[in-house]
Amino acid sequence: MKIPAFLQKWAKAERISVTFIAKPLKHGGNVYIKAIIDSGCPWTFMSENDVERCRSISSGTFNFFEKVNLGGIDVDLFDLGEVIFTFRDSENKPIEIKSRCCIGRIDRKIRTVVNLPSIIGMDFLKEKRAMTGFDEDGNPCMLISEN
Repeated sequence: MKIPAFLQKWAKAERISVTFIAKPLKHGGNVYIKAIIDSGCPWTFMSENDVERCRSISSGTFNFFEKVNLGGIDVDLFDLGEVIFTFRDSENKPIEIKSRCCIGRIDRKIRTVVNLPSIIGMDFLKEKRAMTGFDEDGNPCMLISEN
């Protein structure tokens, strides 16, 4: 499957990014997300800013999962559980993919200066055998194995 992507600037570089609807299975609600595909990040997470747009998620309490460093910024990850990601393929058909997701939180002082993006990380890429690339017209995309 080919998921259209776009280039988004973050940390002084262009990053291949995708949009999707995220629906956490335990918490209900859903939220529209723009996420950077980052093979250097071990885990997929939604930024705290994105989480705050979905009241059913932001009102929950979550268990600490792990700390990662993203571009020199320490990010605390909290387990959100399984999420249904709804992408649109190159023919604009909805593609639902279930995968684990975390919430990424950074220090409040840093948060006023840095807009932490949501991330599709290596866990998602490995589990779904997905990769980024460019289509025949030179447009960025995410390719996901159909098996």
